[in-house]
Amino acid sequence: MRRLPIALGLCLLLALSPAVSPAVAEAATPAQAASAAFEPSQVRRLVTLPTGAQVQYYAQNDPVWSLARYEVRNGDHRRRTFGLTGCNPTALAMVIATLVPQAELTRLLDGLNEPAPVVCRGTVGDIYCEFDDEDVRIALDTPQLLHDFLPLALGRYALGFNAQGERYRLTPGGTTYRMFEPVAALYGLKVESAQGADAAFDALDAGGLAILLCAGSTQPFSGGDGHYVVAAGYDADFLYLLDPQLVEDYPRDNRGALQQAPGEPGLLRVPRELVWRLSVTYSFCFFSQDSHTSGQ
Repeated sequence: MRRLPIALGLCLLLALSPAVSPAVAEAATPAQAASAAFEPSQVRRLVTLPTGAQVQYYAQNDPVWSLARYEVRNGDHRRRTFGLTGCNPTALAMVIATLVPQAELTRLLDGLNEPAPVVCRGTVGDIYCEFDDEDVRIALDTPQLLHDFLPLALGRYALGFNAQGERYRLTPGGTTYRMFEPVAALYGLKVESAQGADAAFDALDAGGLAILLCAGSTQPFSGGDGHYVVAAGYDADFLYLLDPQLVEDYPRDNRGALQQAPGEPGLLRVPRELVWRLSVTYSFCFFSQDSHTSGQ
């Protein structure tokens, strides 16, 4: 059934309701508008690791936004979705939401070329929802909205809606890691990169987090030839990863490196002797002002 435009629906409500006072017809709050446009997420949550640490989890293929087009206006009408290709901004969102207090998430707005990221169910960019009058647009301009939709906000940043007009969304391909440093700088985070996975353990020892770029035909994850995951913690037996692509199994993992953590969808444990089988090409290590590297 076709929904009535918001303005028409409000007019009908006022016409059918006796003596409605002006106070009753107040404009919707940002949170109410978001609720009208998006279903509540059943996936977004704090994950408690076996080590006791808590890390924010988001999924790129969260049903709330999985089908949103992760594109800007283009001539060949590519229709890549956030659910299939949004691992980079989703992994970055997990790191930022864990290391940065929620009240400070609005610091992203200082690095945009618009007052706030504007998203809708149909798109992270601007190519689809502007043609659909029924698709409610949401301005992510409060700490709570940015927390709830941070992957989309960072995806929009990657599409070129940043102060420099730099496009980090590749054509073809995914999203380049060159976005990490300017976004981290907005939040006062330090980023260091190194080849392989060893640096991720050092970052975790220092109170930071790491994003691993697992690339090549031997990487065990489900998406394409390259995939970003978050190294969230480790103990004597396992390295714990948060996979932004929430899946039930890993057909490419023919070496048994990935184990689903019981009761925590999206949390993987990798036996430490099998970390090399992740095919990690780079570790991007993030440190807050409260954390430090061994060289400091």
